[in-house]
Amino acid sequence: MSINNNNIQDRMDKHMSGLNRYRESIYQLQSVWDNLSLLAQLSGTGTDMTETRTAFGQLTDDVLSNLSKETLNKTVTGLTAKAQVIVDIVIRNLFERTADIGFLATDDDIRLFLANELKGESSDKDANDLRVRFREYVKKYSVYSNIILLDTQGRVLVQLDEHNPVAHSADELINEAFSTSQAYVEIYRKTDLLPDQDKSLVYAYKVTSPDNKNVLGILCLCFRFENEMEGVFKDLIAENDWAVGIMLDKDARVIATSDQYQVPLGAKLEITEDGEDWKMTRFAGREYLTVTKHTKGYQGYMGPGWMGHAMVPLEHAFGDCIEELINGINPGMLSKVMRSPLLFSQSL
Repeated sequence: MSINNNNIQDRMDKHMSGLNRYRESIYQLQSVWDNLSLLAQLSGTGTDMTETRTAFGQLTDDVLSNLSKETLNKTVTGLTAKAQVIVDIVIRNLFERTADIGFLATDDDIRLFLANELKGESSDKDANDLRVRFREYVKKYSVYSNIILLDTQGRVLVQLDEHNPVAHSADELINEAFSTSQAYVEIYRKTDLLPDQDKSLVYAYKVTSPDNKNVLGILCLCFRFENEMEGVFKDLIAENDWAVGIMLDKDARVIATSDQYQVPLGAKLEITEDGEDWKMTRFAGREYLTVTKHTKGYQGYMGPGWMGHAMVPLEHAFGDCIEELINGINPGMLSKVMRSPLLFSQSL
């Protein structure tokens, strides 16, 4: 659930340990100013430090406010980059795979096998030879867990994974692939082609005769989604990074996660809406800073509606951001500010 709080920035400030250390130091300086003002009044020197004290107070308030905002922006920027990369790199990989189905569907060996099958002339040896052909292809392009060849009635003729318990499919995917005018049919859902899996990403297309007049069968490529995501998360999320990288389906359910202990598969998450850069949410009794990004697409391909999502526990969201921001200030500029006569008199 999202957290509705008018003082949400104040709540986040409590978790900015570096900011709070600087806040304490500044408050100590403000106490010094108060003491100096009091001493000036008691001594009767006539020195009025009220204006300087007010200017210093305004300066410190502005500094703390800007540090807080920049700290948040730094964390949000990191989460945004992660969420965007998660979805865009996968969509690009999927786009490259959409060409595979069209390429394999015109393979001469597959066409010959199906033509012989229609004439009742195929043999077990022919099926084994084709399975070897599938294995060679998957060895080259390791993103597939299975390749399934069916006749036009949904009967499984050859599949790479001989342990997959399917002999016939009644999935609507078969009819869609048979009749489509598109280059492929893409599904991400439960399918009887892969009965042991809850949801599967499958690309399907019709195999036609060389003259494209007759449909001989249906070819299905089953994407090895888990392995693909493991590689993405490994490259994107460092071991000491508290952020969790997540892929969400179109219903905002987790289909891949870099940390299943924090955010398990199948969980439904709250996402940032259009116009929201970030959102503070609560999940499993913990507060998170979250960012969700839709894909930018790749060459017009937008994928199956998935979203990249990144979230970090609020208590670990800001780390050493303050120190990094302070250290990043140009020393010369800092010196000029500290010597400004608008803030401090020459005598001070």
